[in-house]
Amino acid sequence: MKKVSDLIKPFASVIFGALLLFYYLNYLQGQGQQLALGIVALIMSIYYIAVGIIASIMGDKLQANARKVFDVISMSLFPLFMFINFILMATSGFNFGPTGWILIILSMNGSLLFSALYVVAAFANVPVLKRLSQLFGAIFVLVLLVNVLYAYAGSNNPAGWVYLGEIDVILVVIYSLFSFMLFNSYKE
Repeated sequence: MKKVSDLIKPFASVIFGALLLFYYLNYLQGQGQQLALGIVALIMSIYYIAVGIIASIMGDKLQANARKVFDVISMSLFPLFMFINFILMATSGFNFGPTGWILIILSMNGSLLFSALYVVAAFANVPVLKRLSQLFGAIFVLVLLVNVLYAYAGSNNPAGWVYLGEIDVILVVIYSLFSFMLFNSYKE
C-alpha cells in the first residue's frame, strides 16, 4: 500500500483537478446556481491541475515557501468550494427535512471552519491550532462522507440515506482523493 501511496502522491493534485473538471464541466450548460458552481469548479480544477503539473515538473527545485503556499491553497480551496456548494444547495429550494437542514448547516460550518483553521494553522506556529486544524479536517472528511451517503433532497428511503446503487462513485473517488491529499499534508 505504501508503494501505491508514493506513486499517487506526486500526481494526486492533477488527478483530483481532472476529476473535478470532468465532473462539473456539464454544469456550464446550466443556468443560475448550477452555472455559477460550474464556473467556480472550472477555475478551481484548472488551479489543481496547474499546481500538480508545476509540482511534478519542478520537484525538489520548487522553493519551500512556494510549495507551502500551494499546499495551503490546495487544502483550503476545496472546502471553500464545498461551502459554496452547500450554500447553493440550501438556497436552491430543495425540500429538506429536519435532518437535512441540520446536516447542511453542520456541513457549511465544518467546511468553512476547516478551511479557515487550516490556513491559520499553516502559517501560525502554534501546536494547538495544528491539532484543531486536524480535528476540523477529520470533521470535513466526515462532512464529505455524509454528503455521499445522505440525499438532502430526499431519496427512496424515508430516512434520507441513500442505497448502495444511488451512491455517486465519481464523488466518492474525488472525496477520497482529497482526503488522501489532506492526510498527507499533515505528515509534513
